[in-house]
Amino acid sequence: MQASSTIAKPFEFKGLYNGVGSVILSTLPASALFFLAYENAKSELSKYVNAPTAQLTASILGELLACSAIAPADTIKQRAQIQGNQLSSFQVAKIVFSQKSAWSDIKSGYKAVVLRNLPVTAAYFPLYEWLREKVEKDFEISKPNAALFAGGFAAMPLAVITTPLDVVKTRIMLGQGIDSNRKGVFSVGLHISKTEGIRTLFKSGMLRGLGAAVGAGIELGCYEYTRKYFKLYTEQ
Repeated sequence: MQASSTIAKPFEFKGLYNGVGSVILSTLPASALFFLAYENAKSELSKYVNAPTAQLTASILGELLACSAIAPADTIKQRAQIQGNQLSSFQVAKIVFSQKSAWSDIKSGYKAVVLRNLPVTAAYFPLYEWLREKVEKDFEISKPNAALFAGGFAAMPLAVITTPLDVVKTRIMLGQGIDSNRKGVFSVGLHISKTEGIRTLFKSGMLRGLGAAVGAGIELGCYEYTRKYFKLYTEQ
């Protein structure tokens, strides 16, 4: 939807999952890097600043690290989806990394991913932590169950609002309609709004919001369940 050309022919739903291999392979290290940095930074910063400030700063540090794993995978995923059913993620990865512009493209992709993710993450985690604590206290439910609800509820509006950043990120990674003098995030966004209209920047916003709500709820719920049972295991 966000690319300027068709991702897959009508009803070829398999094409929508092209590049999923690279996403799966990057998710584990990205999540590990994020939560490792987030929990440690939050714990240390809480000694000197209030909780929301510690959470916001820690989430920024975690996201900067996580994006180093996300950016290459996102580049491969976007290229694989444009290829349709012709090439696997591994074949697309070989093509991407064999090009002379590979590292330049990944660097541009990293900047775009950071710009897309950082505002969301910085706003999301203080909101999520506050909402989780409130739900846990008011409804007297376990921390993992509260995380499942709070994670999804906090993610949806932020994902919808920041859809333009995702659209720009996609165009930069695919290099569609972007010349060598127009690779900056803001210049690409301005170009899209002028040539295709503001509505293009919000394409698939609701789908992105729903996806973020489900994904964030499951991820944070599973994370808190894992922490809970790992703590019980280590205390035995």
